Amino acid sequence: MRNQFFYTIINEDPKDLRVIRGSFNVEKIVRSAEYEPDKMVVLLDDFHVETKNSFAPNSKGKIIPTKITETTSSQIFLNEADTLRFIEMTQVA
Repeated sequence: MRNQFFYTIINEDPKDLRVIRGSFNVEKIVRSAEYEPDKMVVLLDDFHVETKNSFAPNSKGKIIPTKITETTSSQIFLNEADTLRFIEMTQVA
């Protein structure tokens, strides 16, 4: 597929040295923004519903398990090297 941008997934665990690749469809990009110098976040138009288990008080004040439904979209954080490739690939001359 020519519309996929492959990037390195940023691992939050400094002890985990695996290199994990991901990709996203560049036609689904809504916008991008720099969140640190030379690092970008890419926001995609892939809205979807996620259901999570949580706890909330009922009408009597007792804490009970409940499900929370949220509509969300993907946010992809790019490292410095992938940010440079992304800018070169997507900038309009």
